Amino acid sequence: MTAAVTAAELSDERSDERLSRRFVHRWDAVMLGLVGAVVAGFGFWIPDFWADEEATYSALDRPVDGLITMVTQQVDAVHAVYYLLMRAFFGLTAIDPTFLRLPSALLVGVAVAGAVVLGQRLVGRSAGILTGLVLMLLPAITDMGVEARSYPWSVAVATWLTVVFVTALEDGRKRWWLGYGLLASFMVALFLNSALVVVAHGLTVLIARRGLRSVVGFAVAAAGAALLASPIVLLSAGQRGQVGWIHEVRLETVGEVIVEQWFRTAAGFALVAWSIAIVVVVLGLTRMPRLRPMLVVALPWLLLPTTLLVAVSLIEPFYTPRYLATGAAAIALLVGTGLSLVPWRAVRVLAVLGLAALTAGSYQAQRDPFRYQNGWRETAAFLEDRFEPGDAVLFNDEVRAPFQYTRGTNTVYGEQLRGYDDIALEESHRSNGRLRDELVERPVLEERLRTVDGVWVVWPDSMDWNSSRTLDLLSRAGFTMTDAETLDFTELRRFERLP
Repeated sequence: MTAAVTAAELSDERSDERLSRRFVHRWDAVMLGLVGAVVAGFGFWIPDFWADEEATYSALDRPVDGLITMVTQQVDAVHAVYYLLMRAFFGLTAIDPTFLRLPSALLVGVAVAGAVVLGQRLVGRSAGILTGLVLMLLPAITDMGVEARSYPWSVAVATWLTVVFVTALEDGRKRWWLGYGLLASFMVALFLNSALVVVAHGLTVLIARRGLRSVVGFAVAAAGAALLASPIVLLSAGQRGQVGWIHEVRLETVGEVIVEQWFRTAAGFALVAWSIAIVVVVLGLTRMPRLRPMLVVALPWLLLPTTLLVAVSLIEPFYTPRYLATGAAAIALLVGTGLSLVPWRAVRVLAVLGLAALTAGSYQAQRDPFRYQNGWRETAAFLEDRFEPGDAVLFNDEVRAPFQYTRGTNTVYGEQLRGYDDIALEESHRSNGRLRDELVERPVLEERLRTVDGVWVVWPDSMDWNSSRTLDLLSRAGFTMTDAETLDFTELRRFERLP
């Protein structure tokens, strides 16, 4: 009787211990996720927007049916799911530019929480905590937190997909493979290049040798994911011309892969991170076999997507560092595991502080008001202050390089310019089914100019003004420059029709 009671008590104690440990681990993930969101999102309101973010705003600044028309018939089908998610996030209210980046910061927090769980599952609690800390300090991640694009969403989904993948491998039950297939299809639809993460998981299945049941489970889940995501894949394939700006593989690609892809401009952070990662790989393959389950997951995830995309880009350019964002948690897992092997807590704390110091320069630069060299916000404030009834505004439409595209001022900050006559506008992006506004032809613009008495011209300071077609057009329409103001990266000139 006593032995039976003792056994029951021990069982209860072990059960309580497991529950307590599970609670602590979940608490780690939640708290570090919140911290990660704050770290990534701090200062998201500081930098001005740039052309890619203006595309996000333009896509959202229209009725939902207009958004669907744009992505199905014109452009950006590859971002369709992201745009719809953002539309749902903001609901039916008007899109406020101030909070356009907030979802990115929140999704970084979700990614950090997933990285903590992954590190805990594959190595241990300390490795999980340190993995989360490394991920939130990774310069590519701190960059994503202050940019209104889909990359942090992809990182978050890829990280949690890997958590589900590891669970499915260990558990083996069909429900986990079903969940994997559904989440993988969502990830691929969110951003097509994320499919390479599924390929990396496939290699892990083969290396792990968990038996035929795991191979079949993964294969069925992956095939189901491909089938579910196929409408977005096929639609995007028809618009592949929109990535024609990607350069061919060149010598600089080596630096992009090793440094820029996850570390942006923080070369010191890259050197330390890669050094720790290499040590962890060597130890795992030689003296510390307990690290091998982690390596079997992390190494294919880290290396295979980049290798495949660069290889494909030797034939047709598809590689750009931002497209491999989904591997961020893999490098964080290697570095976090390496730091967890240090037996002294004080040294681990100092190591994390050292990484924070290494990322400080890029962190600050990412939150510079003029990091994108356009000054749209400053321009909108100036024009709002200098408005006179009857004034028109004319933006540069001769070059659309990201830092020379001045019409973004009106797209993002149009509320401040409501009184102006947008004299070159043919049809707004809100109704034309296109990503950006449609403009009139030059002869029509010249005729319109003859109907106004004053116009402000918004011009990038990187472009020559004296030889521009716009200056010639204004001269023919009978205008004379009466005022000029130079702002950061923007020149504003006022033209009036004098008696």
